[in-house]
Amino acid sequence: MELKDGRVPTELRSTYPNGLEVALEDKRTQTYTPPPPPKYISFSGEGASMGAAAASTGGAVDLSATGGKPVVDEGKPKTSI
Repeated sequence: MELKDGRVPTELRSTYPNGLEVALEDKRTQTYTPPPPPKYISFSGEGASMGAAAASTGGAVDLSATGGKPVVDEGKPKTSI
């Protein structure tokens, strides 16, 4: 009832000793219509596996490189993460 009258409820007065602006709008008589779901746009790009399968399928990273460092094929597409 206090909120309806525009006053801070008793439980909150100690938290807000200088008062708190309260505004309510009674919409109980209105029928709720949920907002439409957002349009989903699926990812349409390509991915590259970083596992052993990538080397055998010609992935962008050559995992059979020497020295423990992969050799990147500059002719293949690349991205930043």
